Amino acid sequence: MPDNNDLTRRMFSSFSHDLKTPLASIIGSLEVLSMMHTKLSEEKRNILIETSLKESHRLDRYVSNILELSKLELGLVNKRVEQIHIKEAIEEALLLAGRLRHKASINLLNIENDTIINSDLKLLARMIDIIIENAIIHSAEGSDGENVKIDIWFETKNEKPILVVRDYGVGIPLESFGEIFEKYSRIKQADKKNSGTGLGLSIAREIGKLLDVEISASNHPKGGAIFEMLFK
Repeated sequence: MPDNNDLTRRMFSSFSHDLKTPLASIIGSLEVLSMMHTKLSEEKRNILIETSLKESHRLDRYVSNILELSKLELGLVNKRVEQIHIKEAIEEALLLAGRLRHKASINLLNIENDTIINSDLKLLARMIDIIIENAIIHSAEGSDGENVKIDIWFETKNEKPILVVRDYGVGIPLESFGEIFEKYSRIKQADKKNSGTGLGLSIAREIGKLLDVEISASNHPKGGAIFEMLFK
């Protein structure tokens, strides 16, 4: 676990990367559009607009993650436990993933319609969504531009239900295992490629604490990472 000084350094690094970078891109695009609007072709104007929108969504997502994590850590999120179908929670999670889910071939294995657990549907779906998104993002490299593959299945160990998400990417670096669930932590290979990846797993962990779900990560012997969600 990082000390306070290390956490502060990570926090400022994350702010610089995930706040200033999209802001600079938005401002730069809009300034060019404002000053040279009549001299730009319609195609270039559209590119600048699309860039601004893309970076605005990126910034909005990062700020939303900060607020979401803060509310969880302050105990401001209440859970509503009820009987739910695990497949319903997964389907809700895939809806939350939005466009990102279309970058992956997601296979539901051993997920039965009648598998029922006691949990909060919205919070559980959000937790699963984060794990799925993380799997898609970090398995994208090495995919040769094709859709990445994600497997999701349900099993039991010692009579306790477990939801498993496996990707076929590069796996988790050994030096990152102890910190992937820490705030403002990034898997090192993805630092320069992915933004906003420093808070997601921290949010998933906090939701897991609230729902009494233990999240663990490992590497598959044949490649890729495995995330297990153990319902206590």
